Amino acid sequence: MKNYISEFKEYLKGLNEQLQLNEAAKELYYGFYVFDGPKIQNPDILFIGINPGNGNKKDRKYEVKIQEGERNSYLEFLDGENNGYVLASDFVTVMEMTGKSKLQIEDIIENKSVKMNQYSIITNDADDIEKCVKNLGKSKWIEYHHLSMTFVLDVIRDIKPKIVILEGKGVHDNFIVDIMNFKNVWDVNTGVGYLKSDEFNTHFISYNRNRGNKFDKQVFAERLKTLL
Repeated sequence: MKNYISEFKEYLKGLNEQLQLNEAAKELYYGFYVFDGPKIQNPDILFIGINPGNGNKKDRKYEVKIQEGERNSYLEFLDGENNGYVLASDFVTVMEMTGKSKLQIEDIIENKSVKMNQYSIITNDADDIEKCVKNLGKSKWIEYHHLSMTFVLDVIRDIKPKIVILEGKGVHDNFIVDIMNFKNVWDVNTGVGYLKSDEFNTHFISYNRNRGNKFDKQVFAERLKTLL
């Protein structure tokens, strides 16, 4: 395990111990995991979501894992195991619009993609992330936020993805606007953002995942088609 990954895991283990000692925090999370499925070098796509949700209502094991499962969870949608997985459904639809077959899409997800989140804490709702950690104080939340963002950027530098897909406007704002200081790459009309980054030698594509304010799948598909 690379140093930056093992160091982040040790930090999460310490945070996990502190959260378990706080009754209010303990009710808001289930544990931590960093990568959803395997971590590979030079993937076509790195997916970055908000945090691992608890869609299957796991027991509160309060574990800290680097890898959760052997497969990218998007494959559960393709297998018919999780038909309600909206993010996976949207991605498959967009990929079909680029002309890819189901077999090609499955190959990209299974063999050429990495999936992770900006925050590795497992909660029922995204609103619970900050609420949970802030039970330890505002400074602890600032620390966790900063180290989480830094870790994701370290992953990008390490694995060198061709494309980084940011799943949601909030994820876009955290990385593209706040950290990278690009303020005009989000199209409010389409709900899609794009940035070619020389610093990270990759292409960032962002899209709006809010249910009431969806994104233009055709615009997203056309962008992906030029890059894959």
